[in-house]
Amino acid sequence: MQEFKPGDLVLVRNSAVESDFLGRKIKPHYFGPMVVARRTRNGAYRLAELDGAVSKLRYAAFRLVPYLARSHTSIPVTRILDREDLTEIINDDTTDTLAAEQQQTAMMRLTGDGQILTPREV
Repeated sequence: MQEFKPGDLVLVRNSAVESDFLGRKIKPHYFGPMVVARRTRNGAYRLAELDGAVSKLRYAAFRLVPYLARSHTSIPVTRILDREDLTEIINDDTTDTLAAEQQQTAMMRLTGDGQILTPREV
């Protein structure tokens, strides 16, 4: 088995295609390319999408194939986000969304018959 290091580009073999006889010709045999984030102690790999989204899944080494690009590019892994970082990002997004909704609600006013009037119509 080939060992991959963080930042390597790989393809992931789609093992579901092998069991589906009829769909074998039309379904993709590989997913990717994906970036190797790290190798776990038991030899599995944590992978990330090219946009930086880290997969929760662990991939066995036998399912990975090196991605051979036409031009060689290396994507450095600068930092892997953990659960706390993701929670902060989600909370920041929801806070911004709630503030925008509250501002929009404050700018509108309900009439007695349930119609919403914007400040221009008042």
